[in-house]
Amino acid sequence: MLLVGKMAIDAFLGKKLWSKRSATFMNLKAASILPLPHASGASRWLNDPTNAARHDQALSELSRLRVELGL
Repeated sequence: MLLVGKMAIDAFLGKKLWSKRSATFMNLKAASILPLPHASGASRWLNDPTNAARHDQALSELSRLRVELGL
C-alpha cells in the first residue's frame, strides 16, 4: 500500500514524526506499507540528501516488488 503525503500517512499510521517514517517499508497487519512524500513539491523533505537517498532506495524496492509480483 502506498501512502502518499502527510494526510494519508497520518490517517493510516497516526500522527507521528512523518520525516522519520517516510520512504521506509513497514508491515502493518497483513499489508506492506510504503509512506512517501507528496509529489506536489510542497514538501522540502527531499531537499535533504539523506532523505533523497531513502526515497530513491524505496522507489527501487517498489520497482523490484512490482517485477517480483508481476504487476
